[in-house]
Amino acid sequence: MTEQDDGVLDIWQAALSVAVSYGLATLYFAVLQVLCPQVGGRAMGVTAQLLSYGTIIAFLMSRGGIGYRRLLHDTRTPARTVAAYLLVPVLLVAGGGAFVAADVVNMLETLLPMSDGNRALFASMLDGSPEALAATLAVAPWAEEMLFRGLILRGLLKYYQPGPAIFLSALLFALAHLNVYQGCVAMLVGLVCGWMYWRTRTLLPCVLAHFTFNAVAMFYDPAPLREAGSRALQAATSYTALAAVLIGLGLLYRILERRKV
Repeated sequence: MTEQDDGVLDIWQAALSVAVSYGLATLYFAVLQVLCPQVGGRAMGVTAQLLSYGTIIAFLMSRGGIGYRRLLHDTRTPARTVAAYLLVPVLLVAGGGAFVAADVVNMLETLLPMSDGNRALFASMLDGSPEALAATLAVAPWAEEMLFRGLILRGLLKYYQPGPAIFLSALLFALAHLNVYQGCVAMLVGLVCGWMYWRTRTLLPCVLAHFTFNAVAMFYDPAPLREAGSRALQAATSYTALAAVLIGLGLLYRILERRKV
């Protein structure tokens, strides 16, 4: 495999990689149930997910001849320069985006009421437990960005034009969440992170965006605003968040399209 075509993937290979990761997670969970029956189910789930991501990431890295240094930061631009230029706009987009995502989910819920299973899933992800913190703030930002942007999008960019590659990687990211509520939000996150990765070839802003988004989503509870019954306060919160996202995207566009990083 040459330096020019290392890690190349088409959409079917990328989709298979995602499917295999879920199959491995199921397998690892079953093994952990036998080996460690005293461990709680949620802790087993997080561990199985981490092991499955680790396995498929290691396989794709080996297949493409990609080391961790290239996977995380495949550019000559120093990490401190990337941080200096992108820290503020990424925080604006991701932080504001978490508020906007809550509104999107609420609108979807009016059209497609959540099942009890999905409600339980959301509650378990956002309850602040050690397992939820590990899955949401550690496994997801790092493992998912390494897989979906660092390996899948990298491979698709070698096979397709940037636009289709970014869209397809975001679509796989959305489908991987297995429900329409997270899927719609994940699609938007995947498009923004995919665009940032394409322009910078570093996972650092993608991981920061993913972590910030998840952290704000975990600790922001819109229920008090709804219970207070103040539509003006709810609207002000939503419009402020949307303004932050638009300002952040504008800054990112100016910086990335001018190739400052």
